[in-house]
Amino acid sequence: MILGDSPICDPLDMRLPGQSTRRMALLTLWRAFVCFRFVPREVWADEIGVRRLLGSHPAKSVQRYLRPYRATASILVLGGRSIKRKDVGSGYASVETGAWDGQTVTALQFAAGSKPERARGLNRLGLMREAVVEQDARLLETSYAGFMTSSPEKSLDQGRQALNTAASEMPCTLGRGDSGRGRTELSVRRFALPGTTHWTDAASILNSLEKDSLDTLAHHETIALGPSATFLYAVQRAALDNAANARRQFCHNGKLLELITEKHRVSGEPADSRTAVRMTGAIRDQSGAEIAQFSVWFDPADPSGIPNRIEFRARSFLRLTFESEPGLAAPQETLPWLIGDEPTA
Repeated sequence: MILGDSPICDPLDMRLPGQSTRRMALLTLWRAFVCFRFVPREVWADEIGVRRLLGSHPAKSVQRYLRPYRATASILVLGGRSIKRKDVGSGYASVETGAWDGQTVTALQFAAGSKPERARGLNRLGLMREAVVEQDARLLETSYAGFMTSSPEKSLDQGRQALNTAASEMPCTLGRGDSGRGRTELSVRRFALPGTTHWTDAASILNSLEKDSLDTLAHHETIALGPSATFLYAVQRAALDNAANARRQFCHNGKLLELITEKHRVSGEPADSRTAVRMTGAIRDQSGAEIAQFSVWFDPADPSGIPNRIEFRARSFLRLTFESEPGLAAPQETLPWLIGDEPTA
């Protein structure tokens, strides 16, 4: 029996002429077991994931949007004071939307990371990548993959201890999910990156992780519901919808969560259309407990739904703000496009 170029010994394939049909049945079962045990990881790796979903829906007339960010960190200290440090990191968000066979195909990405030279040696990075297929504003199929470095610091003292400390490795978490009609597959895996890894390598890192078919250390879970939204898509839809308030279930990091949003017009002068609307978001787990809060500011006339400002509490003592500035450079190679068609003008 041959799998690829490697022969696999078949201990039951040593029969004599006139061997019983029972023996043949056992042989058939053994071969089925070997094929099931050793082949599917290679096959299934090509049949799941963001690139698989986009590859099976080759969209045309693609509209593309890319937005760079510069990060500011605010350290919250006793007495309600905060210490700000600008340009501690960078980030990019992208949206691609096209049409295929009467359906709408959307790819969304968000990548960000710190600048150790500006963040007192702290190195953090991550990337989220999603694909969504819809028809008449109704979800048909979704997929996501994303990873980020783990931050064990829970207090301001622990945060201080992490500064100016060169680590040889960075622990990370990879989350994946695929959702369709009545079924959602989720997985979470831990891995490590070299301590010198730069966040602009996030795309190539995730590409390699998505191709890894020997994912034996991942925790897998199947849920009998779907299709479920993804996180970036849920935020984008809430921004583009006319409703001031919205609730939407989504998959993220191997879990089913709920996003609750509320939009407000920003008052005051001078008016800036880029941040004319502020949307607050709260994320709750399945027990109803709130696990995260964030705010985004965006231009309601922008068809991409990408915010121009993002603010969230990364830790009880740390608030991060990502702001897009006119003229801020956005090298495409940092966040390559996912949909292969040439964009429209």
